[in-house]
Amino acid sequence: MKYPFFGATAFVAPVLVFVLVLFTCPGLLYAQDSRPDWALTGDEIEETEGQGLVLRSNPSGAKVFIDGIERGLTPIRLETLRPGYYLVGMSKEGYVERRFRVRLGRNSLVKISVKLEEARGTILVKIKSGEGAPDSAKLPLRPLVSADVEAVESPVSGGVTLNLAAGIRTVSVRAFGWEGDETTVYVGEGAVATVEFALKPAAFALSNASLSRSVFNPANPGALGATVFNFEVSAPGTGTFLVFNAQGEKVFEKQLAAFSNWSQNISWDGRDNFGKLCPDGEYSLTLRLRSLPYDNSAAVEQEESLEAVIDSSKEIFPLTLSSGKAGLLFAPGPFILPGGSFQIEGSLLFGSPPEAGGAWRSLPFQAAFRFSPLDELEVSAVLNFVPAMEDTGIGFGGAVKWEYFNMPGFFEAAAGAQVSWVKNTSASPFGLSSGIELFSL
Repeated sequence: MKYPFFGATAFVAPVLVFVLVLFTCPGLLYAQDSRPDWALTGDEIEETEGQGLVLRSNPSGAKVFIDGIERGLTPIRLETLRPGYYLVGMSKEGYVERRFRVRLGRNSLVKISVKLEEARGTILVKIKSGEGAPDSAKLPLRPLVSADVEAVESPVSGGVTLNLAAGIRTVSVRAFGWEGDETTVYVGEGAVATVEFALKPAAFALSNASLSRSVFNPANPGALGATVFNFEVSAPGTGTFLVFNAQGEKVFEKQLAAFSNWSQNISWDGRDNFGKLCPDGEYSLTLRLRSLPYDNSAAVEQEESLEAVIDSSKEIFPLTLSSGKAGLLFAPGPFILPGGSFQIEGSLLFGSPPEAGGAWRSLPFQAAFRFSPLDELEVSAVLNFVPAMEDTGIGFGGAVKWEYFNMPGFFEAAAGAQVSWVKNTSASPFGLSSGIELFSL
């Protein structure tokens, strides 16, 4: 009769040992090859020797509930929990609530980090032309829909679907040639909301007229030698761009193409219709626009004029700022930018400076900026950086320059002051100095 008794003992003993080990040895409850069913991508579960439960969330600040009782905000460490099973909940406004069951063993510390997913919903936006509006053949309807995201072009039939964060959202619709509209809608988590818009044709209007440069020199290179007349229109139309001198004489005229979107612009380079540079002086830049009605109604006409000045003394040409002051390479000069102008410069040098210890062991580079708040005053700043294998050098400086004499083409003179700080830039060809200087040319 002893054999059955010992046989039962031989069977029960391993089971008791396994259960004892399971509850006392850290790391067995949450082995990497047996992640719980509730774990999502980005969640991390770890068990180490210790006692209690550590909960973290991304983002942090989520409310933590243990068996329905609020215990605090993540990150949180709960050391008084006894071994056993617990229902854990995490909630944060704007995110999907997480719920999962955790088992705590004896002499084990369970660490759980969960990723909270943003709560999102869907808005179906439907757009059509309003009652009495023309069909798309006469006035094309190409709506742009926006709601806390970049504008999305929507087909008239079928509409557009927007996936947005849950909450109250403002949906707006606009289409060229049509009046814009917007509405507020609540987006529920996992829900689909539908909004409908019926657009009406917009009246033709000219707005937001401005010049990129009110004073310019046509001799300056590229865009620096021109001004751009920017404006907006609300509906299809066309027009003419004209330029008049101070005597009211027309010096330039250009027919504009038909408008197919809101933002429009026309550039004038300071030349007349024959390509000849116009003399210095004041000029009136004028837009004369008219609508293109989709029906038989009379065209709407609108006009806008802005004043510009041609000044050949406003010379703008790029200069180097290696030494912290504008000039020709390493030789500062008296040159000043016209008021309201700026220049950004970057330089990268290659070579083998003797102090660098060999070729390609140092690549000095710099970033510089200069700006003229007034016609005779210029402010500049420079940052020199000398990356090296052993010790990196850095230096920066700022300067102010004032032009007190200017006879274009004959003589220019300016005075300046500069302060600088350098660290280990002896291997750099860039030079920085401090003090007061005079420049002439």
